Amino acid sequence: MAKNGKVAYTGYAALVPNDGSANSHTSMSRTAYNDNNCKVSNRYTETYKSGDYVTRAGDVGYKQEARATSTVRVTDKVQGITTEYQTQVNVKETVYPTPAKSSSNNRINYY
Repeated sequence: MAKNGKVAYTGYAALVPNDGSANSHTSMSRTAYNDNNCKVSNRYTETYKSGDYVTRAGDVGYKQEARATSTVRVTDKVQGITTEYQTQVNVKETVYPTPAKSSSNNRINYY
């Protein structure tokens, strides 16, 4: 611990899968502060995935997902109380393929 009783740090990491696909990633950051009266820590994580998919009919579609999570924890050492706040946001988007329409306009007429 530092001479004045205060410790603070921050960190950041980005994770990318090593399987050669660049369609997903996770990034995290973390901060903390600690002294004689209180302790505060914050963590933020963000995840993103995307890619093609095949329907049962054999058509190819596209989907992507994003998730962000933030957690803040505050500890009052004097009162002995710990409070934690967490916020999470999920977003999903799916693009369905349009089925091929059969129309009489697409028919070839032989004369």
